[in-house]
Amino acid sequence: MADQWSKGWGEAHYTCLAEHMDRMVNQGFLVPEHRRMVLTDSTPGGLLDQFETYDPPQVDKWIEKKKGL
Repeated sequence: MADQWSKGWGEAHYTCLAEHMDRMVNQGFLVPEHRRMVLTDSTPGGLLDQFETYDPPQVDKWIEKKKGL
């Protein structure tokens, strides 16, 4: 996998996914806090560094809030 990443395969694939998620935020299908839960980086090592310091956001669950649960 690391060899594929170094050839640009992993970076290109996940860049498209991140861009799609950004469009979802811009169109109101995804809240920014949930988008920030998906970590991205241009290198595997950079991504591992983010995992070490990750602190998940505290957000309300829309379904529970709408139903009054």
